[in-house]
Amino acid sequence: MLHKQGGDGRRHAIDPTTLVQLVKRQLDDNIDRNCTPMGGCGASGAPFKVTYAAYGYTVVGKGTTSCRWPELLREAEVYRVLQQAQGSAVPVFLGAIDLEKTYFLHGAGAIRHMLLMGWGGKPISSIENVPSCPEFNEEELNREISRSVKKIRSLGVLHEDLRPDNILWNAELRRALIIDFHWAKLDRRLKRKRMPSCGAETRLLKQLHTIC
Repeated sequence: MLHKQGGDGRRHAIDPTTLVQLVKRQLDDNIDRNCTPMGGCGASGAPFKVTYAAYGYTVVGKGTTSCRWPELLREAEVYRVLQQAQGSAVPVFLGAIDLEKTYFLHGAGAIRHMLLMGWGGKPISSIENVPSCPEFNEEELNREISRSVKKIRSLGVLHEDLRPDNILWNAELRRALIIDFHWAKLDRRLKRKRMPSCGAETRLLKQLHTIC
């Protein structure tokens, strides 16, 4: 779970909202400090490994340009709709930040904004020979993908771009987590009206993960 250098060993030293504020402050001070591209660039953004140095907390930043920022803000709203699925069917969404400085990334452009999320796992497209993969078998993978898609649909979200690059395998949870909702559609007819879980924040904290 979250790597920490503070706290009492039973609780996380800082909450997600504070972590987002601290990460923004660090990036605004030095955009190159503990902010590393993870490779690849999607249609709406590029992934970064971002570590808050004072505590050692590592999150994933989806960075984008100003012209693409409205797409990511819409994606952020989809993640909020999917709050009940965060940490089980989709990664934990922490927040959105505007950067005071620009990170120039080849192939992506001038990165000025980020969505911050917890680590979700490895893209299944990067794991070769799925049937013989030691992390999962094909039957388990297909079952967990179906499970996550059903959960997302039950909350009124249609992904519309489901492919291997947008599916992560989380070996710790033994779950398939769905990402990249910039093409998603909201269908309120699919949503089951439920009261928010009283343990939602605890679940989000538990599913944050340090990237090695």
